[in-house]
Parts: sequence; structure tokens; C-alpha cells
Amino acid sequence: MSRTTRTCWDLLMIVLGCALYGFGLVYINIANHLAEGGVTGITLLIRYWWHLDPAYSTILLNIPLLIVGYKFLGQTCPSLHCFWHLDAFCLAVDLATGTFNHQPRS
Repeated sequence: MSRTTRTCWDLLMIVLGCALYGFGLVYINIANHLAEGGVTGITLLIRYWWHLDPAYSTILLNIPLLIVGYKFLGQTCPSLHCFWHLDAFCLAVDLATGTFNHQPRS
């Protein structure tokens, strides 16, 4: 498998995984008021306390972590894949919550 094909395959799998995780977060965790751990748990707490969309709070919480990770890991950190993951996950959550296509929330 060539390097370009491998990179495209990796990015496709990242987008697919993030879509599944994002829709699961919205339609299982948020819909049933379930707790989660880590950054996602903090995102859910921010949503319940301040009604901030999880897509935006995920970006706000993950950007500093990516910067710190890149600083400590340097070139060993696959930063392109991390940013693809963050973008795909936030887009999936945005689409699932209806804010991206401006649908009213229930």
C-alpha cells in the first residue's frame, strides 16, 4: 500500500470513528443523561452547567492539550491526525445536535 493510500485510509477511518463517537455521545450519553470520563466528561458538565454546545467546548478543551502534546512529543506526535480527529468529532457532534444545519433543539 502506498503512503498516500495509507494516509487516505487512516483519515477515512478517523472520520468514520469520530462520526460514530459523536453520534453516540449525542444520542446515547446526552439523551440519557449518562456520565463520561476525561475531556468528554468535562464537555458534558460544561453543557449541563452553561448550556454550551459540546462541539465548541470540545475544541476549547482539546486545543491546549494538542499544543502541550506537540511540545512534549515533538515530531513523534501525529499532529495532522490529531487535528483531523478533533475536526471530524466536532463536526459529527455539531451535525448530531442540529447546530450546524440550524435545526431547533428539543
